[in-house]
Amino acid sequence: MKRIAVINDISSFGRCSLTAAFPIVSALGVQCCPLPTGVFSAQTGFPGFYCRDLTEDMPRIVEKWVGDHGRFDAALTGFITNAGQGREILGIIRRFKKDGALIIVDPVLGDNGEAYPGCGEAHVEMMKSLADEADIITPNFTELCILAGAGTGSVKKGSEIIETVRKLCEKICGSGQTILTTGIGTDMGKIGVGVFSGGRIEIVEGEKIGGSFSGTGDVFASFVAAEIVSGVEVTEAVRKAVSFISTCIRKTLSDNPGHDPREGIEFEKMIGVREK
Repeated sequence: MKRIAVINDISSFGRCSLTAAFPIVSALGVQCCPLPTGVFSAQTGFPGFYCRDLTEDMPRIVEKWVGDHGRFDAALTGFITNAGQGREILGIIRRFKKDGALIIVDPVLGDNGEAYPGCGEAHVEMMKSLADEADIITPNFTELCILAGAGTGSVKKGSEIIETVRKLCEKICGSGQTILTTGIGTDMGKIGVGVFSGGRIEIVEGEKIGGSFSGTGDVFASFVAAEIVSGVEVTEAVRKAVSFISTCIRKTLSDNPGHDPREGIEFEKMIGVREK
């Protein structure tokens, strides 16, 4: 069975990070091997959360992994609590990459034109270092702008944003990475993912439903990672992920009018009936 090391936090509420990755990667027939970076009482969009940083424990876990359990087919990184933890993660993914693992980095830095609280210069520079090691990067449009040094970016639509995404991807794609940019508003009622590879960009569109929900970036990255290590071509993996997320959002809003977007999407109901 294929294995993915998922390096992320555990947030008890909000359906994000490892609480999203674990069920989705497993349901897609891939072993999810979590490396917890911290434990949160809830995702950071909720007020007054508690956090326990696990940076000191991470290298000890990895040493046992490497010694006892062999190699990984991929490693997926997400939210980091601070730049120091980022340096620890950087060493870990370089180690996995040397052993042939596909490296996928979800550069959690901001959304909706704004950087997240705490994402200062040191944090951004560390995330850039992680992205430089990646084979695949999965930013949203705001995060793409930050990585490219273009501020947080303004919301654009249609051909203008597609060309902007292409230029920004070219700016940060010095090592030939594939960049999957989520949250691209294309035409009315549509939202897309820009698949940038080899200097070309292709837009995979889905239906725009509701507003912004916590954890959809984690759901997307986890879904795509599991499909790719299972042999699915990147653009097809993105298409399936977009379809799955749209279905989950539709079901969530149908079952729960007035759903709090901080609770994320109810993917649990849809995992067993996902598109094959």
